[in-house]
Amino acid sequence: MTGQRILLLRFSSLGDCILVSGLVEKLHREHPDAELALAIKKTFAGLYENDPRIAMIVFDDQGEHRGLIGLLRYARTVRRWHPALIIDLHGTLRAALLHLLLPRHHWRRLRKSNWRRRWSLISRRFPTPVHVTSRFAAGWSGRLPEQEPALPPRLQVSPASATRSGVLLIPGAAWPSKQWPIAYFADLAERLLSDGQAVTILGGSAEQGFAGHFATLQSRYPTQLAVEFGNLPFPELRTRIATFAVAVANDTGLMHLADAVGVPVIAMYGPTSPVLGFTPQGIRSQVVHLGLACSPCTLHGQRACPRGHHRCLRDLSVTQIHQAVLAILYERFP
Repeated sequence: MTGQRILLLRFSSLGDCILVSGLVEKLHREHPDAELALAIKKTFAGLYENDPRIAMIVFDDQGEHRGLIGLLRYARTVRRWHPALIIDLHGTLRAALLHLLLPRHHWRRLRKSNWRRRWSLISRRFPTPVHVTSRFAAGWSGRLPEQEPALPPRLQVSPASATRSGVLLIPGAAWPSKQWPIAYFADLAERLLSDGQAVTILGGSAEQGFAGHFATLQSRYPTQLAVEFGNLPFPELRTRIATFAVAVANDTGLMHLADAVGVPVIAMYGPTSPVLGFTPQGIRSQVVHLGLACSPCTLHGQRACPRGHHRCLRDLSVTQIHQAVLAILYERFP
């Protein structure tokens, strides 16, 4: 692919757009003379802003590229870029329509196997876990995902953080069922503050309502505790998260962002599961999952526990997570 142009197609959620960065890094290293571009939603374009590895062909699904007419406009934009290869890592109707609009281009497609994963939830028979980044790699190589190693996500951070300190707690999630109880996060924060650790609570505007759970702690530990809820631009968010020594998070996009900028992550899974292939890939990161018989109950999350007890996360103790944080901070590994 020397000197040629490769376009990666990934119109999806925050976590998926971060996880594809492993394939970006692989192609950049193996084909340094090729020009790489990522077709990504405008909402998430800041993830790759000023990234020297890749250009972006931004898809504005809320503006000029909305609907079928917008997709026609976008197809013209892609055509003018003259890609030698388009790799479809999206595998949805929108990508299929784009394929119809660009029939003369060479395409490779991701084998998503969504039906197999959905059937596994019904049958309770789970295949050998294959990480989603292995599926992305297979979209490039044409081999089976089982034949490809996982590709750790890697986002560029500038300036690079020379030192990392403090604990980052990320209490939000796209779906309520994926949230460890906010009272548990407050308890964990208090224990870490008592240990002498600096703690930051980070979330988007949707998590503003959580701030009250930390008000008392803020008054007691004004210099050690920071509570930051709001929508930071992604370039700033990348740099901010990269400064921490460890992060504790639900199964959510910001967890993948922390992993992609090199922060060790303690990732808590409940209604979703590590067997579905969306775990952090950092060598010091840990996945915490109780493995209840009813878990996983969903591929990507839902509003409430279908059984009404939410034990998959409620039974995950603060003590267990506290000890996991200390193990990373003080390198207490067996």
